[in-house]
Amino acid sequence: MACPFLTDPVDLGAQIIRKAIRTKRLFKDRQNPLSFSEEYITERYHFSSHCIVYLADLLAPSLENDTHRSCALTVMQTLCIGLHFFACGGFIHTVGDAENLSKSTVCRSIRRVYLTLARILPDFVKFPGHSSQQEIKDRFNRIAGLPNVIGVLDCTHIPIKSPSGPEALNYTNQRSFHSINVQMVCDSQCLITNIDTKWPGSTNDFHIFRESTLYQQFQQGCFDGCLVADNDYPCLPFMMTPYLNPKAGSPRVTTESRGHHCGVRGPA
Repeated sequence: MACPFLTDPVDLGAQIIRKAIRTKRLFKDRQNPLSFSEEYITERYHFSSHCIVYLADLLAPSLENDTHRSCALTVMQTLCIGLHFFACGGFIHTVGDAENLSKSTVCRSIRRVYLTLARILPDFVKFPGHSSQQEIKDRFNRIAGLPNVIGVLDCTHIPIKSPSGPEALNYTNQRSFHSINVQMVCDSQCLITNIDTKWPGSTNDFHIFRESTLYQQFQQGCFDGCLVADNDYPCLPFMMTPYLNPKAGSPRVTTESRGHHCGVRGPA
């Protein structure tokens, strides 16, 4: 840099340009995690700002602190800490560094959010759904023409980090990565009506269903309807699966049946 006692037109021009392009510093409100852009919020929490506000209003009675002393976390802060951890699946100290909070505070917040969500889960995830069984059947029938369907069943693998110890092999699925095999049932509106998340990735899909409470309820005749599933499941009185070996001479029936089946399984 030139001496300040000398008149240098180059330095003067540089100062003019620097003042022209200088932007005003913006200080975000730490108590409002939603003060960022919508793209940043969705990437960070995997929820839109409207959904986060809805969750904050819903969970406020359980997440609100009894005191506001010592800079207690707000409901929005506590919720966003939990959502950030669920979205990224990283270490607790990583979430703490991103939220500018201590590891112990983040750990307590994640636990509170998890317990609160688990407590209200039965109010939202309910089989066969919040509508009547006949309404659910009618909606599935309008999608692909298959009658008496009240749900679509399938499993999906949720990737996890490799567990330590000899149980790591149990979590290795057929695609050679570690996962949890999660069973879900959804209705015609793509709303989850039943979920089972306790099985390691190597577990067969039908084994999960056979050991579930939902299977026992269908065996006992608790529901007036059937499920639609893929070829990983056998054909049962309460479960429709695709034709594996159709008879020769009936291509039209086979094609239509497969088309209807795929149309109903579209939500899954």
